[in-house]
Amino acid sequence: MDKPRVLVAEDSPMLRALMKKALEAAGVSVILAENGRQALELAQAEAFDLIALDNCMPELDGTEVCAELKADARWSAIPVIIITGDEQPRPCGADRYVVKDAGFASLVAAVRELLAI
Repeated sequence: MDKPRVLVAEDSPMLRALMKKALEAAGVSVILAENGRQALELAQAEAFDLIALDNCMPELDGTEVCAELKADARWSAIPVIIITGDEQPRPCGADRYVVKDAGFASLVAAVRELLAI
């Protein structure tokens, strides 16, 4: 069986690498985006089982990307997780909101729950 494909958008190179490592250890294939614009373009061009978006990113933030995807029937069924630091995200139709934590345990748990893995 193929691994679920997850798109992760995070502007910090270090956090991107840590999220990728944590999610791959959980059994998913991870594709990375550096900012919201790149995440939106990838989400619209490739098939993903789940999309995880940092709330605060350059060009487009996670809530803007989420709202655009959820407004279009082609992508609205893809589960979206908004990852926050201290900031409170605007409602955008995300399936989950998680806070960045050590080891990204809350992100991994949300991915496992939404993908039933």
